[in-house]
Amino acid sequence: MDPGSKSQIRRRVLALRRQISREVALAHARSAASAVLELPEVRSAALVMLYLTYRSEMPTEPLVDALAGRGVALAVPYVARGSRNLVPVEYTPGMPLEPGPYGVPQPANQVSIPFERVSLVVTPGVAFDMRGYRLGYGQGYYDRFLSSPGLANAVTVGLAFEAQVVPALPHEPHDVRVHVLVTEARVVRFGA
Repeated sequence: MDPGSKSQIRRRVLALRRQISREVALAHARSAASAVLELPEVRSAALVMLYLTYRSEMPTEPLVDALAGRGVALAVPYVARGSRNLVPVEYTPGMPLEPGPYGVPQPANQVSIPFERVSLVVTPGVAFDMRGYRLGYGQGYYDRFLSSPGLANAVTVGLAFEAQVVPALPHEPHDVRVHVLVTEARVVRFGA
């Protein structure tokens, strides 16, 4: 694929994602959350890091509520002003949020968590392929984060609408694959 194809895929998939109504998105999110909760890695996780929904991403609210209801410790990404690196910070549903870079919601008061405590990361993406590669917004925040040595033992779960799954994505050596992809319709596990 040519270098321009990443931006073409982003445009196409984001347009599809924006067509999903909030009502349908929440219904799909509930289905996906049920599937995520059945993953053995989630059932045994002491701390799960997940994203806070931004724009037309698969909503995480049903998953956040279910995990919190089970007493699972939660973390979300935080990016300090002027930084380009995600760090895990404690999260409790209902805590005050503020817009971070690009308007992505993040906790207003941050308590950092050591990377090594994160046993599972639920990651967003613009698109995912059938080899576990993810395509983000193009700034590399998650690729840098997921390649951190402290996350070497963490399981990564891509969470997306079925409309975001493509047969193959262009990828580079620094791109990090997810271990599992969960949509409203299926769970796909990828080899190492």
